[in-house]
Amino acid sequence: MGLPVPTPDYAPRLRTRRRVEQTLALDAAERGWDREVERHRCTSQRIEKLLTDLNEPVEELQPRASAGQ
Repeated sequence: MGLPVPTPDYAPRLRTRRRVEQTLALDAAERGWDREVERHRCTSQRIEKLLTDLNEPVEELQPRASAGQ
């Protein structure tokens, strides 16, 4: 029995987790923790691949501001 495969419904949670991993990588870099930087970057890259495999955008799409705003 394998791991569950995420569905497109899970994409918002994956994007949130990716942002957390990127923040943690930056924090680790500031502290000089190279191994932690690599770990968080690898996790972020795995999440990006999952989103791509789901045909979901890696970044949340922002609604356009309508003219006159």
